[in-house]
Amino acid sequence: MKAFLQFTLVLLVSITSQMSTAQKLELKDGTVYLLDTAIFSYDQKVPNNEFHLFRLNSEKTIVEMKQVHHSAALNSKNEYKTLTFSKQNVTIESVLLSKRNWKYILQLLLDEKVINTKGVVNLSNLAQFAEKYQKKNN
Repeated sequence: MKAFLQFTLVLLVSITSQMSTAQKLELKDGTVYLLDTAIFSYDQKVPNNEFHLFRLNSEKTIVEMKQVHHSAALNSKNEYKTLTFSKQNVTIESVLLSKRNWKYILQLLLDEKVINTKGVVNLSNLAQFAEKYQKKNN
């Protein structure tokens, strides 16, 4: 019984923290807001297929994200997202993130401390993130 209560408590705390984390980020009119503070600029080159994240009010790209649709065979789709950190020369191809929206992925990058609110990329955390999410079907 005690183990069940501990599990339930951990589950509730996890759900609550996920809900509060997901609500603090907002994408609006080319600007990313965190707790109502502008932190990045963004551009969607092709709606829902391509997303570019920039340092606030600049054209310095932090990460470029794309949804890739590749038909390997008739009636067989291979979809994945690419996250390209060109300055760090790192590209992640992920089936795991293919159904996630840009806001979710951006929140994930912030939560896992791959990027900070100034747009600085942490190479160690980027390597861990790549190892965790780098999965592509062939």
